[in-house]
Amino acid sequence: MIDYPTDKFFIQPLKKGQHDYQNLIDSDYLIEISNWLQRGWELFKKEAQLSIAYAVIAAIFYALLNLLVPMGGLVITLPLLAGFMIVSLRQLHSQQPEFINYFWGFRHFLPLLVFSVVSTIFITLGMMLFIIPGIYLMVAYLFAPFLII
Repeated sequence: MIDYPTDKFFIQPLKKGQHDYQNLIDSDYLIEISNWLQRGWELFKKEAQLSIAYAVIAAIFYALLNLLVPMGGLVITLPLLAGFMIVSLRQLHSQQPEFINYFWGFRHFLPLLVFSVVSTIFITLGMMLFIIPGIYLMVAYLFAPFLII
């Protein structure tokens, strides 16, 4: 197994103290979706060529795997999407992303695979039990891949 330095393997969280979070709690926080979408678009434009190239490669890889192994693409869906998450997090931390960073989602392959299998089972059971529990679980699990990464 290759030994990666921690700063190269994971996205380092920003260090914040309790005082920083208390200021957020005490202040009014406006939810401005248009600003979030604008910020996301600005991040995308900075690395648009890399993101588009990765999306094309990921789509081809996904399609080929589905041709070779029925439902095989489902196994790699979350790691492929995690690449976009990792690059976005690097950009938000003012780090210059490289093309290889898009494939870092596969470094979290096993936890993402386990999550995918377990959440799919629970969501399917929830859908069979009156649909509402399944919808609730889909929404509840929406941000879990971010936490795994």
